Amino acid sequence: KEAAREFQQAGNGRALGKIVDEYTDDKVKRGLCTARSASRHRDHLRTWLFDYLDKDIDKLTPKRATALYERLVSTPTSKTGRPPSAATQRYYLQLAQMLFRWAIRKGFLRESPFANVQPVGRPNRGKKQLRFDEAERFITTAFRMFDERGDVMALATVTALLLGCRAGEVRHLRVRDLDCGGAKLWVAAGDSDYQGKTHNAARDPDVPEVLRPRLIRLASGRAPDSHLFALSRTGKHGSHQAFYCAVQRVCRAAGVPVVCPHSLRGL
Repeated sequence: KEAAREFQQAGNGRALGKIVDEYTDDKVKRGLCTARSASRHRDHLRTWLFDYLDKDIDKLTPKRATALYERLVSTPTSKTGRPPSAATQRYYLQLAQMLFRWAIRKGFLRESPFANVQPVGRPNRGKKQLRFDEAERFITTAFRMFDERGDVMALATVTALLLGCRAGEVRHLRVRDLDCGGAKLWVAAGDSDYQGKTHNAARDPDVPEVLRPRLIRLASGRAPDSHLFALSRTGKHGSHQAFYCAVQRVCRAAGVPVVCPHSLRGL
């Protein structure tokens, strides 16, 4: 009985929203993820568990957790107009399960309401990628879009493809990161405002000769600390959505399958 009272007191008055914040902050403190990733996890959890954020954590019962998941898998998203993919559904479920496992270790409740929720559907195996001939057409088309129309984000997509960079790494590049006469790029360097996804993110890859003159032209006459792929004179870098749209734009113009930004890194 005493143990039961302790559990009840630990969870009593602890709103789920507050526990989500504590959990994501703890992940950063323990070095389990970057502040950027923790912020994204927090946003996803708060969006999905919105109905219970102001309620005590123990109000989210297994039956209610199952109902939340059923709503998730059947509700079309504003982005695609279709329910989330099997991979996205599993990702959200995993976030919730990790949150409640942490809450159990903290003594906030006895069992996870998501412990017995079973994922629905089978995720696709891998991301769609361009074949080599298609990638060649993608590169040629993106270069033409930059040369003829000044499409800066089209050039950013080629940079990601040729250097194997993540979209965020390319978007946050500064003019001064283009080094050695354009032969090197400092990616996710220690003094960058971009936190790499892993400890090995910081690197200085060689810039292919076909890309080098275009990057030099893009950087010419600009302040060292301005973003290399800025979309305006303000120097602000392009958003993730702008990069995503640029990949789709180049794919369609090149007549190749439309792929996601991260598939360029895989290629």
